[in-house]
Amino acid sequence: MMTETQIEKIQAEKFLKEAYGNRYAKQFVNNLPPECITMLLRFREPNFLKKVIKLRWLILIASLPSDDIKITALINVIENIVKNPKGYKYRHVKRLCEELKLQKIIIKPDCVLKSRAEKRKLTKKYLEYIAQIYGVENIIFFRDKKLKLINLMTRLTLEDEKAAKMFYILNFKDLLPLLNLTIESVMRMDKLTLHDRCEEARKELMKKNKL
Repeated sequence: MMTETQIEKIQAEKFLKEAYGNRYAKQFVNNLPPECITMLLRFREPNFLKKVIKLRWLILIASLPSDDIKITALINVIENIVKNPKGYKYRHVKRLCEELKLQKIIIKPDCVLKSRAEKRKLTKKYLEYIAQIYGVENIIFFRDKKLKLINLMTRLTLEDEKAAKMFYILNFKDLLPLLNLTIESVMRMDKLTLHDRCEEARKELMKKNKL
């Protein structure tokens, strides 16, 4: 008896085969993380997907060296298609992928670009700036980085669901130990379920820190 994951993989491969052909369908299913496949399936119609995300673009994304970079690239490509569907071209996708391969940039919410060195520093000012954008108060009072992260993530689930999910993807390594959620799970959650999970994790962390 097939597992749910195996069934989903077969369905995804069939969908991608209709869009890009059998050869590339297998390549994408094997070389793209589940989060990317989920994003592609949201286009619902294979013909529509093929028109929006060209085959050459997806080949570039699938060839990137890590799942995190592939997810970042696809999110960025979709955002740019929404903003400029006619003006976004292969050369833009190629340049993005080249930059990500060299790890010179990381895509942040609202298309804020940060260097690799800035990413390492993270987070006091970065978190405070994100909080300021979304009108989230009080995170500056938490000295602990984990508390800042989970408090901001919790508040973002109420302020802006998409921003919260993007924030989780971009800070996955730091937030995973706190929430114990895969990116795929977070993408599937509705706003209230995600908020409740974050709130539980936030309270637990505050207890450990005796706040």
